[in-house]
Amino acid sequence: MYEPIIDPMIFYWIDILEKAGSLPPFTLLGGFLGGVFIFIVCTLRDCTDKQLGKYLGTWGAFVIVSFLILCLVNVFIPSKDTMYKMLIAKQVTPHNLQVTGETVDKALDKVVEKIIKITQEVKK
Repeated sequence: MYEPIIDPMIFYWIDILEKAGSLPPFTLLGGFLGGVFIFIVCTLRDCTDKQLGKYLGTWGAFVIVSFLILCLVNVFIPSKDTMYKMLIAKQVTPHNLQVTGETVDKALDKVVEKIIKITQEVKK
């Protein structure tokens, strides 16, 4: 009975998903830095051009595939506003609307009764 209507962890995951939009550029940056690192290590270890090409080719393929997958996934991640709208829409049910409507009607009836009572007392 004292459980929250919406699990607070949902708000955490919404923030995490919103930050996922910055992953594709960071993938390219990491790929570039990783390529530079591979080049430096191969230069220090006296790798042949063939070995360097193999390492950089493998690394480049990994970065490109990762980038494309993240871009594709990123297309399907809704914005923060959309996620909040979806969360609200999930909570709205015909029963909730009926209960809320009855509560509002009762509150309005009480307000009208009080206004009528006050106006009658003022007229006296």
